[in-house]
Amino acid sequence: MRIRLVFVPGERANLESLCPKTAPVMLAGMLRREGVAADVVDFGVLDSFERKSETDAAPAKTMTNWPYFWGHGDGCLAAEYGSAARAGTGGGSCRAEQYGRNLLDGSPAIIGWYVQTRDQFNSVKAMGNYVRRHAPNIHQTILGPYIARFGCCAMNHLPMVDTGITEDAATALAALCENIEIPESWGRIPGLLFRNRTGVVSPPRNIHPKRDGLPGALDMWSDFFRMPNRSGQFALYPVAFSNGGFSRCDYKTGTIRPLQKSVASVLDEMRVLKERCAAGAFHIDAPHVDGAVFERFADTLLANNFMTIYSLGGLTTPFGADLADRLFASGCRAVGFRAPSGSQRLLEDFYGCDMSISAIRATMRHCRAAGLFTVVHLQYPCPKDDYHTRAETELFLEACRPHGVCITPPELTPDSLWFMRPSEYGVIVNHRAFQQWASCAAANANKSPYRMAGWRSGRAEDARHSLRSAAEQLGCLAGVTERHGLLARIARSVMEESVFLTQLREALLQNDVDQIRRLMAFVNDTLDTLRFAGMATGLTAGAL
Repeated sequence: MRIRLVFVPGERANLESLCPKTAPVMLAGMLRREGVAADVVDFGVLDSFERKSETDAAPAKTMTNWPYFWGHGDGCLAAEYGSAARAGTGGGSCRAEQYGRNLLDGSPAIIGWYVQTRDQFNSVKAMGNYVRRHAPNIHQTILGPYIARFGCCAMNHLPMVDTGITEDAATALAALCENIEIPESWGRIPGLLFRNRTGVVSPPRNIHPKRDGLPGALDMWSDFFRMPNRSGQFALYPVAFSNGGFSRCDYKTGTIRPLQKSVASVLDEMRVLKERCAAGAFHIDAPHVDGAVFERFADTLLANNFMTIYSLGGLTTPFGADLADRLFASGCRAVGFRAPSGSQRLLEDFYGCDMSISAIRATMRHCRAAGLFTVVHLQYPCPKDDYHTRAETELFLEACRPHGVCITPPELTPDSLWFMRPSEYGVIVNHRAFQQWASCAAANANKSPYRMAGWRSGRAEDARHSLRSAAEQLGCLAGVTERHGLLARIARSVMEESVFLTQLREALLQNDVDQIRRLMAFVNDTLDTLRFAGMATGLTAGAL
């Protein structure tokens, strides 16, 4: 029995989609260690987005959603992706057949859709219909950060998907292989969503996953990837401190945080990626990781002469100037902090954070002084925001002057206190509309899944736009993450950092394939040069 883990990008390109997907690859390695045949198909490359113009045989400069190729030839996506299916006239049928062979080659018994964001979830719906038409006997399951956050809500409008996985994916998939023909036993598999006569149900959660993230002895890297051309990706490999490769919502969830991997385990994963595919740059997701852990991490890198370049994301704990300098010396070039508000009152009362905004502000200033590209991720507005909290947030930005700022609305998830006790937090939830939104139903495809007391949707969006403008007046780049910053640091030997960041941000927003490919070449060529130079001199991180 073979399991095929598949990543499909959303309608628009984003940086995460155009990087290697290490979480499903590591998962495939763990399954192979258990004797289960597993591989990965990754459609997150630039070639998946390119299309033919209506009037010209040459590739167009803009990207469309990748299911365009599946829509040609058999018309299976013509209804849901009508505009994309009408976009071209040549080559689509051949491309659809090519992608179909990669997806269904070898007749896998289980296809696991790996979904990171809601945009990708919508593409999985279309692809699931394709698989159901062409291979109805294949068991389809869905896993990844999105399904971990939205669970049963996301499964309600996915009739083509048989199960979903919200917890330890390796344990659930291995057990599913053994019991795939015995649906009555699925209720004993922790974290497995499935359907019965009453609807989508979930067994008790496996709060403490048993498996570590390291897959053991990996087979050859090429065995995991079936996408024929992986050159259309930024050579930035994501790794996570949280067990399972992704974590749940951190604010007001009422759930236990996932176990953290040890420093040795994270470094072993990086070593495997470095040996198998010459990875030279990593993005490490590290929410709720203490400064002492970062200290051991940096010291181990330096002591073992592990030459690499990396960024840290999701940081929620403060640390001092000495550690910021040590992180830089070990190869860190960008950091991203999750501080949803600049108001200490809102951090404690609404977001349930135990962080000190003063300590985070000092830490960000230390990081910037150490030479690290610094980013803060804000959530604005929340129902309790007012003119005073807005002023506090602007003062916070003015004091720490991050290089980049990301501002998003608060994310409402089914296991959060905001969802379970909405009246206490000023949240108004229409549960039926929320389920339709979470599963990307057409009726609620682009609407907000909730309302905030005292905030009209238009007013909230205006407030976000106003805060972005205020941040840009302070010299911050809006919509730029620590991943963008790391790539800019890598490419600044051939392009000024601010120019690279602006061009990359605009190219992703406009879906400009040619520009993304050009910037991608700058990054990947620089990493190749540093890798070969590092073999001779041992100065890979120091070169940046």
